[in-house]
Amino acid sequence: MKNLISLFGSLAFISSAIIPLATNEQNYPKENIVDISKKNISYLESIDDISFDLSPGQIDGFKLPNMLNLFKELQKIHFDTGKKVSLYGMPSYGFLWDNDKEYDPGYLESPAIYSISNLINEKNVEFIGVSLIISATNLRNFTGILQYKVDKINLKVKLFDHTRDYLPIKEQNFKTILGIDYSLS
Repeated sequence: MKNLISLFGSLAFISSAIIPLATNEQNYPKENIVDISKKNISYLESIDDISFDLSPGQIDGFKLPNMLNLFKELQKIHFDTGKKVSLYGMPSYGFLWDNDKEYDPGYLESPAIYSISNLINEKNVEFIGVSLIISATNLRNFTGILQYKVDKINLKVKLFDHTRDYLPIKEQNFKTILGIDYSLS
């Protein structure tokens, strides 16, 4: 009982120390508000089409050349302009199947976004491949992997890991889509 009373006392003390958040516009300095319409944001998108026929329990990997070209294009923009390419917002991916009726969107993982932001602006980085690994277990898993080379050392970063209850194990027209907003500075 004594521990319970001291727990409630601690919670009351902590909650009294919380500073309320500003709730009206007058508390925000105007110079920190960014007008998105004044930003020069560009958009790149890749769509890779694959076909597969997986048996239950099977895992298979597929190359995504258009997604690889998207990363190479971002790097080329940096080299051609001499400006830093910054990712804007959360890069999104999606899967389209079942005759373009089913769409399953998601966002790249935070470590991947951070890595890509740094890699596209480095001159000793070479993007060498993007793979989609599909496992047809009870849950269907999609894992996107970006392979790159830094000073002749092969490395990789996981772009996304997506799980869902249903995925056909045979598909003729399965699209993997990646969209990235970026700006130059």
